Amino acid sequence: MGNTPAVEAKMPSEEVFEGIKYFHIMGCSLMAKKEFAEEILKTMKLAISKGAKVSFDPNIRKELLMDESVFEIVNEVIKYTNIFLPGVEELLSITGKNTVEEAVKASFENKNLEILVLENGLKGCIVYSRTETLHMGVYPIEQKDATGAGDSFDGASICGLLEGKSLKETAQMAAAAGALNAAAFGPMEGEINRENVQEMIDANRDLI
Repeated sequence: MGNTPAVEAKMPSEEVFEGIKYFHIMGCSLMAKKEFAEEILKTMKLAISKGAKVSFDPNIRKELLMDESVFEIVNEVIKYTNIFLPGVEELLSITGKNTVEEAVKASFENKNLEILVLENGLKGCIVYSRTETLHMGVYPIEQKDATGAGDSFDGASICGLLEGKSLKETAQMAAAAGALNAAAFGPMEGEINRENVQEMIDANRDLI
């Protein structure tokens, strides 16, 4: 038998989710195939029933969000999202608001939302919770390939939260991981490890 294509994957068995803390969804995976999106939604709800929080990076082009069926799927995920990691354009498109301030306020009307990380490329990011807001710049690196930098940013964000880091520490970890990824060619070739992330943070303490 050959390997099963990723978009044909089905929801794993329940025992896989024992002890799960976070379930991360990338919007591009929701766009691969309707049946696959439905499997992701089913899996998300199973993960939640096992105690997981949901993190969601929409990563969907504006024109796709204008498709009603796509918008419905995205909104279904957002209803359960605890950690939301959109870009500026995605946030405005999803909320239907004209300004970031209005969009952030609308997002926190979702009682499940705890943290919103507004990713803004070379301008860094803004991290919002229900009690604080902080701005995070971009670590100085010679960018070679930004492919996968957002994924690295997301992964480090979840890692920081899992380790009980503060919002500031989590943002620093995420920005450092994203920068290290962008400093190398390829989506997963950056030298991202705990030591290199901490070294970058220590060398740029005034960035946040």
